[in-house]
Amino acid sequence: MNLVDCKSALKTLKSGLPIIFPTDTLPAIGCLPKFSNIIYEFKKKG
Repeated sequence: MNLVDCKSALKTLKSGLPIIFPTDTLPAIGCLPKFSNIIYEFKKKG
């Protein structure tokens, strides 16, 4: 997993793309609320 700084992550989020980040158990996927449909699209393809 590539680590990026906060500015890069925010730029990715603002462009409408999701980010993957570590949690205590499994990696999580997140995005800005107005782009939440992208997560559903990724899950349908998986």
